[in-house]
Amino acid sequence: MTANHLARALELTEQMLQQLEAGEWEELEALDRQRLPMIQSGFDQPEVDVEAVARLKELNDRIVAGLSRQRQQTRDQQLRMQQGQRAARQYQLNEG
Repeated sequence: MTANHLARALELTEQMLQQLEAGEWEELEALDRQRLPMIQSGFDQPEVDVEAVARLKELNDRIVAGLSRQRQQTRDQQLRMQQGQRAARQYQLNEG
């Protein structure tokens, strides 16, 4: 990975973390599409900056963990909505 590509991939990854925290899913995806080719091309180089790859992995692990938390929160919200809808239907049946 050239130093320029690697630096840009790290910048994009940091931006992805910011977008994750802001809940900007489309921007997060767009940044990932920009980042992926830079990372992939890095492994075609004869020498890979091991420290930079470790930093990318660390940041990427944080992104994955954040996405996992968000997915669980979304599931929890869906369950609460379904419970509320069931309760409302039951109330309507009892009132009718």
